[in-house]
Amino acid sequence: MSKRMKAADSAAAELQRRADDAVHELQTTRTEIQRLSAELGRARAACDEMNAKQDAVNRENKQLTGYNRNRSFDVAKIKRPKYSNKIRKVKK
Repeated sequence: MSKRMKAADSAAAELQRRADDAVHELQTTRTEIQRLSAELGRARAACDEMNAKQDAVNRENKQLTGYNRNRSFDVAKIKRPKYSNKIRKVKK
């Protein structure tokens, strides 16, 4: 073989090696993207579930606040018995 053919074969082999490396990197990247996409889906589902729970808690708090406002008596207005300052002795 002539020098030109050897150089061309060497260049073709180098290009083939680079192409194979690029294909391998592409496959690895696609696998990583699929994994991250699945993880993102799980994170979104968990976030949606937490938002639903938060909404339920907010609704319950709102209902309880409304109940406290609408009840017929006010805790602050309840009369408490007045105790004298005298110390009572317990009989034995």
